[in-house]
Amino acid sequence: MNKLKYVLLAMIIASSTTKVWSQKKIVDTSFDTWWSNINKFNLNENWYLTSELHFRRANGINDWQQFILRPALNYKLNADVHLALGYSFIKNYPYGSQPIAIMTPENNVWEQVTLKHKTGKLSLSHRYRFEQRFIGKTVYNSTDFKPVIDGTSYAHRFRYRLTMTLPLIESGKVFMSGFNEVWINLDDKSVMPTSLNQNWAYVGFGYKFNSQGKLQLGYMNQLIKKGDGIHYENNHTLQFTIAYEFFKSVK
Repeated sequence: MNKLKYVLLAMIIASSTTKVWSQKKIVDTSFDTWWSNINKFNLNENWYLTSELHFRRANGINDWQQFILRPALNYKLNADVHLALGYSFIKNYPYGSQPIAIMTPENNVWEQVTLKHKTGKLSLSHRYRFEQRFIGKTVYNSTDFKPVIDGTSYAHRFRYRLTMTLPLIESGKVFMSGFNEVWINLDDKSVMPTSLNQNWAYVGFGYKFNSQGKLQLGYMNQLIKKGDGIHYENNHTLQFTIAYEFFKSVK
């Protein structure tokens, strides 16, 4: 019964968030598939590297949505507090009714704090991330009016993610995971919140195939504020993730 309560809690969080945001003006909906590889490389007892590769497809698997490469250096202050400094290289592709006309690159640097704790068998983590974003600027060629990338624009963003993980069998090999993440645009000068940018609500199941690796499959609802600041995009996403921890025995 306790496990069922936690499962229902994760589903309620995801559905209630979706309901609140869906009251906005939705102008586009798509079904996407995201394919992710997340690795951890232990250097010693406190320091470790992480790498992420994300292949994100729109309209099922037909069109590109995003490609992301994200390395980071991490420091484990203690078992419950982890710090990170990372970099993201992102390719954003036009799909659906997205306002971008051509593939738009983004380079961002980010700082992150993750706090972890447990209540019973339920593991929780709170991830706080600040991003400094350098986004390709689209201009139109004066001769043929074709869009090209010329220079960059700068923006700040804050992200907060609450993640819950619950083992479904005693060994912990099969587990359930859910998260909700809020994205907030920040003023470039004062770094104060200006508007909501996105909200992600996810529920999925995972399998630990050994002590270092795991697979996850889940559903995520992604709501994105459009470029006009009024309308929203509502994406339904199927996520496939493989994660592996290298050099786990390093002390």
